[in-house]
Amino acid sequence: MSHHHPQFPAADSEPERHTDDAQHDDGYEGSHDETVEPVEQFFEPRSGHRRNRRPSKARQRRRRRRTIVMLVVILGFIGVVVAVSLMLRDLLGLNDITDYPGPGEGSVVFTVPEGAGPLAIGNGLESVDIVADGSEFVSALQQVADGREVQPGEYELSYQMSSEGAALALLDVEANKVLYAAVAQGLRQGETLDILAESTGIARDEFEELAADPTQFGLPDDALSLEGYLAPGEYRFDVDATAIEMIQTMVDGTFALLEDAGVTDPEEQFRILTIGSIIEAEAGEATTPRSPGLSRIGSEKTTPRRTG
Repeated sequence: MSHHHPQFPAADSEPERHTDDAQHDDGYEGSHDETVEPVEQFFEPRSGHRRNRRPSKARQRRRRRRTIVMLVVILGFIGVVVAVSLMLRDLLGLNDITDYPGPGEGSVVFTVPEGAGPLAIGNGLESVDIVADGSEFVSALQQVADGREVQPGEYELSYQMSSEGAALALLDVEANKVLYAAVAQGLRQGETLDILAESTGIARDEFEELAADPTQFGLPDDALSLEGYLAPGEYRFDVDATAIEMIQTMVDGTFALLEDAGVTDPEEQFRILTIGSIIEAEAGEATTPRSPGLSRIGSEKTTPRRTG
């Protein structure tokens, strides 16, 4: 009877298997070391390349155009907003000046008519730019009047006064009220006396009586009237001024003009003014104001501008 026994591998065959497994494992690990790479190598070079790459000229031009368009749009929007705001301010009256800071500049004579009330006075002041707003003047007048009223007459004021300043000036009659007379060029003595009488309220007969004795005003004995010696101009006489003071002021103005022209001898002054009056009379009383050369004498000395 025979027995079949399975054959077992030799004892030394097991180590060989382990040796093969070891070789297989070593081969796997070696392959893994050769194929696995760091993740960063797939991103860093490409990312660095993009950072270093400069945009193309076409792209730069497109960016510049977009920037310019945006600036134009923004500036246009700002301009529209400013224009609309200014238009609204004008429509709402926010730009209107209601009062000047004062104290004013220049000189102007303002006439308060007989019977004029605060509103009429305020509108008159506004119309000649003495105050900025007539209603504001009325308010200021009510605050400072203290029972006083503006009296009719002529007042020497300034342009662009504050409403309060103008109100106080009109209430201070003694300091600011004047007798205003505007004497044009080319007028004869009679016409000048008419203006003085009308402007000052002094009787014309009083002026006429004074004119009959011209020597009292410094004229030579040969002078028979004030013809040629009443200087034209705008006069602001004090309210207390007399007729003789007014005439003397006008005659002194003529003497000053003669002296400025180098004519200081009284006889020569009289001769020049006499000839000038004759020429003016011959030119006609109804003519326009004479030219400066009308009274030029043969000696080439020029008479001052004057009334006749």
